[in-house]
Amino acid sequence: MPDRVAAPTPQVIQPYSTPMQPYYSSYPSYAPSYRQQPTMAPISNRAAWFSFGFGVFALVISIVYSAANPNGWVFSTSEIVAIIWGIRALLRVRAGLATRRWPAVVGIVTGSIATALTVLVLLVHAYLLSLAGAGEPNLGSYPNNPEMTSMTRMAYQIEHSLRQHATDGAWPSALVVDPTGTVEMSDGTVLGTMATGWTFQYTSLGNGQTFEFTIHGNVAGEYVDYLSSTKEINGYCLKTDTSCFPDGGPPNQIAPSGGVDQSQANT
Repeated sequence: MPDRVAAPTPQVIQPYSTPMQPYYSSYPSYAPSYRQQPTMAPISNRAAWFSFGFGVFALVISIVYSAANPNGWVFSTSEIVAIIWGIRALLRVRAGLATRRWPAVVGIVTGSIATALTVLVLLVHAYLLSLAGAGEPNLGSYPNNPEMTSMTRMAYQIEHSLRQHATDGAWPSALVVDPTGTVEMSDGTVLGTMATGWTFQYTSLGNGQTFEFTIHGNVAGEYVDYLSSTKEINGYCLKTDTSCFPDGGPPNQIAPSGGVDQSQANT
């Protein structure tokens, strides 16, 4: 009989002492991305046309108002708006977000001209007011007659104050002179003050279309008058008054009897 062969001993598989680690792939992931992609702003020339419109409007307003009111001024915010929108439009053109350049340039130019015109009119107006406020009318002074000089300047002050506080063609029907010699409008606006011994007379003509006033001094026959229709201040003295001669020549002179000399000359 053949020899017996011993059966193999079965092997016992021992379990791992540590748990299995998860497996990570080193390959890149191709999962789709859901991030929002940037979008380009649409092409728009609105800023350029805004600048153009505001600039032209500002220039027209400045010219029309300056022509109608040479002693006034106007400031329009459309000038600044035109310049700001024009600069913005040029920046958009440079960034490729707009295509119209010339309306922005026109808006900036017209807005700048309107601004310069406004400033110029303002400076001229301030200069005229400074001249008026100085109380030095270009009528000549009376070196040998201080009272005539003072009356002439007071007449100028009252005329200027009236034009500031009343409307041409709708002048006050009357002015008030209080016991201290202060000349006032009906609403209490002070126009000037008479010196001691002076008298003031005001007359409204043509239902307020024009007016006239007279200031009489302390010397008989010496007075100053103003007529709004001619916008002239005239001084009058007696012919016998040799002290009543202004720098610019003889004043209007009246005869000793009170009649007006026909050879009178304005101061």
